Amino acid sequence: MKRFVRTKWKMLVGLFRVALPAILLISCSGGAGQSVNFTAPATSISLTQVVGGFTNPLAITNAGDGSGRLFVVEQGGAVKIVRNGAVAAQPFLN
Repeated sequence: MKRFVRTKWKMLVGLFRVALPAILLISCSGGAGQSVNFTAPATSISLTQVVGGFTNPLAITNAGDGSGRLFVVEQGGAVKIVRNGAVAAQPFLN
């Protein structure tokens, strides 16, 4: 039994010694790949401040009901409502 296990391991090690360099050679060969020049189109982004007065805003979303309200989540957990460019006096959630 020990002899069979020992010869099995020798076969696996021998196979590994042959297979590993072959795999490395195949994967590292450069081949005839073509290089492609790509130029990204010029884009510009402009930011407009809608309202200020937040300390650490994390997220913003709209109400989704057509009212134009925005919900702003601050780091402390407060959710404030922005209505017509002004922050509501009472937070939506705190």
